[in-house]
Amino acid sequence: MLTFPHTNEYERYLYAIEDSYFKKILDHLGLPIFVLKSEDQLIYSNPEGNIYLEKFGIKELISFFSKGILQAKACLQTIIYQHDNPLLDETLSNSFITPVFNCEDHKIPDYYIVVIQKVIRNFDGDAQIQKRNSTAKKIHNRNIIGRSHEFLYPLIRLERISRYDIAILLLGESGTGKTLIAEYIHKRSNRANAAFMSINCGAIPAELLESELFGYVPGAFTGANNKGKNGLFLRADGGTIFLDEIGDMPLDLQVKLLHVLESNTFVPVGGNKPIKVDVRIISATNKNLLECIENQTFRNDLYWRINSFIETIPPLRDRKSDIIILALFFLKQYNFKNRTNKVFYPLTLEALTHYQWPGNVRELKNVVNRMCVLTEGPIIYKNIIPKEIHGDIPYSIESNISFDDLMDQIKALVVQAAFNKNKTSTAVAHELGISQPTAYRLIKTYCIDC
Repeated sequence: MLTFPHTNEYERYLYAIEDSYFKKILDHLGLPIFVLKSEDQLIYSNPEGNIYLEKFGIKELISFFSKGILQAKACLQTIIYQHDNPLLDETLSNSFITPVFNCEDHKIPDYYIVVIQKVIRNFDGDAQIQKRNSTAKKIHNRNIIGRSHEFLYPLIRLERISRYDIAILLLGESGTGKTLIAEYIHKRSNRANAAFMSINCGAIPAELLESELFGYVPGAFTGANNKGKNGLFLRADGGTIFLDEIGDMPLDLQVKLLHVLESNTFVPVGGNKPIKVDVRIISATNKNLLECIENQTFRNDLYWRINSFIETIPPLRDRKSDIIILALFFLKQYNFKNRTNKVFYPLTLEALTHYQWPGNVRELKNVVNRMCVLTEGPIIYKNIIPKEIHGDIPYSIESNISFDDLMDQIKALVVQAAFNKNKTSTAVAHELGISQPTAYRLIKTYCIDC
């Protein structure tokens, strides 16, 4: 096997480069890349790879790759070529699997790199954009932003079990995105074509919560609609109900919810005839339910009914590598909505990573919008950061945001402005003086809901 003749000096140079440099290369390579520890264990995928994990499912992709990995084990130090993958559509066809060995042992691969080669047939970029526009409302694919291992690991676990019809309990602080993740689970489940209903159990008075969940019959109580009302359970029949802040649900209502979960039937307020429903329950809370059980504010039997699978969503302070990604996303949303062209000064982004964000993603979004409003010019400087969060930010910091990152923001604004004006990749290419495939790729990368 041929190898590049590295000198000792060059090898020292390579090892001196930070890992983030190589990760950035993989993140921007433009090809789906996966790293597997074995034929059934995925340990890394780049952003392009994550798109196809969502599209085809991790189980199906790994199942296809496993055939090539088993072949690679039999043919050591050989690149395995998988042609015309039947799992993938016409834009993705061939995959290459390369076993990687450590320097001391060339008998058993440490891991396997899988690269999917794009093969575009009969490509019409404008038609693809229009197709995405026409189906956007049907898909309702929420923007769940994050690349950190701390965030992606629970998300991948939830995607794996989304197809299994079991109750899921999401734990985590307020503002971590539990509602978006619950809908993400629903859209990847076998119930995706049915309704997704969400209710915050702590935001509705106890006397109204029962009627919101189970509905009521005509004349059930004073002021009730004379036609009655269907509750969330009936409206979500065949689909999913998300019970946010379930730890705040009153005890008497917990008894009725437990009955529904055990019998799949409920009785509307004021009614006497049971109604049968088929609903999946996803619950969430920022409370310690075991402590609530000890304090007799939450039922022990209900707890064991709703926690067939438990996942904790990490707070933003534990996934700091996502702060800049989220800030840029919210800035892009603001610019798109308000037709502005604002960019972050590198030190501003760096300063945001030093704050603990007790309000999590929700607080970060509010801060970004506030800075955008307070910034009169195009550049959001560090002094615009709200004073109440300055306490966690060092007085003097050095930026790890490169010139390329700043230019990437500017590129996004140029592409967004051109696409908002012209609506097609062909017209964007003409205005910017680039090729149509390049314009299409930039539109996909930088434009929201296109």
